[in-house]
Amino acid sequence: MTGAGRPEKPVDQTVPDSARLAEFLRSRREAAGLTYRDMAIFGGGRRSAATLERAAAGGPSVASWDTVELYVGVTITDEEHFTGAFAGICGEARDLWIRARRATRASHYVHTAPDPTLIATKADFCRALRDQHAWGGAPSSGEMEQAAGPGHLPRTTARRIIKGEILPVTPQQCIAFLRACNVDVETLVLWLHAGSRATRDGRWREAYEHQALLYLADKSETLTGTEPFLRAVA
Repeated sequence: MTGAGRPEKPVDQTVPDSARLAEFLRSRREAAGLTYRDMAIFGGGRRSAATLERAAAGGPSVASWDTVELYVGVTITDEEHFTGAFAGICGEARDLWIRARRATRASHYVHTAPDPTLIATKADFCRALRDQHAWGGAPSSGEMEQAAGPGHLPRTTARRIIKGEILPVTPQQCIAFLRACNVDVETLVLWLHAGSRATRDGRWREAYEHQALLYLADKSETLTGTEPFLRAVA
């Protein structure tokens, strides 16, 4: 039941990836034994019961990640909380959401993630950023601004990068754009190296080397271990 005494409509199967996300969300709600009204209350009123129900409807319209994340968060059971399963569940939800957004928003020609190692010119870089935006679920400029944090990626700038009108002004702005497009930390290093090649700007080279060292530090590598990695993409 939805909370209004009526059964939930069947999942719209017209977009298979969107349907898979909807089915995952519904399974979460059913396992938690909650109505949408319950979920709206537990979510502190940040989303209405109707909004949460639409998020699990399927079809060509896919909810924002904030809505999906809230949906999953309020359906976490005590057992999942105490066993530390929350991160894995959120990761699965994120993957399903990206696939659903990609299926409903990406251009028809984007069939795989762009390869930053193939970028040689500013024009290549511009096209690849647009394709990564589509592959990353085509977040709106407002969603990207929110994901990046205050001042890091204004929505007007994000919109112009998405349209291919400009490149990111700084490596830091590029990082904010790519992270909002769901680029992982390892691949981010390759993107910064691509920016260094395409722009021939020393700031990009410095940012690339700094990011490479951060990545390897996070992986608990020694400084010696960075040398093969840096040579591999130099």
